[in-house]
Amino acid sequence: GLLPTDAKPWRHQTWGIPEMDPTVTEHRLRADLCFHCGAVTRAGLPEGVPSGSFGPRLMALVCLLHGRYRVSLRNIEEFLSDAFGVEVSLGSLKNIEDKVSEALAPPVEELHEAVKASDVPANADETSWREKGKRLYLWAVVVPFAAVYLVRRSRAAKVAKELLGTVHRVVVTDRYKGYDWIPLWFRQLCLAHLRRDARKMEDRGG
Repeated sequence: GLLPTDAKPWRHQTWGIPEMDPTVTEHRLRADLCFHCGAVTRAGLPEGVPSGSFGPRLMALVCLLHGRYRVSLRNIEEFLSDAFGVEVSLGSLKNIEDKVSEALAPPVEELHEAVKASDVPANADETSWREKGKRLYLWAVVVPFAAVYLVRRSRAAKVAKELLGTVHRVVVTDRYKGYDWIPLWFRQLCLAHLRRDARKMEDRGG
């Protein structure tokens, strides 16, 4: 018989990754020799062309893998070679990170200032953080439109002040004494901690 008119087709999708070949863009910069003084003048790169050997997408991928997904630089070196056929030395990977960090510093600072100036409630916390075998601390302040992180050697109140600035709105924290400088009328203790305390008292009985 005929299929009902409202019968929907069965959909079967197979996801894949396209074959990835690196793109290499070459610029040849003409040089001219002055026959009078012997000086060589060479043309400059076109506007927007990076002075280094790596484009912005490759640099962003390196920093994403190392910063967000915690992949070691040595593994990133092997991954770029195996997956893309791109040979990048460990030293070049470190230089890429330095360049991206330098480029991101102004917008990160601008975002941090916007978070500190915002009137919306903020959540703040800190936790231990290891980098190159050294124990550091990762600080975070989170508002609805952004999250800002600082990695510092100290867990002292001075870093909390650097993170939050002048407090003029509600800040949610745990009971860590590094936040005791926040005026009581602006400080909200984390409800998860309060609930945990209440459960402990309930479990004691009596």
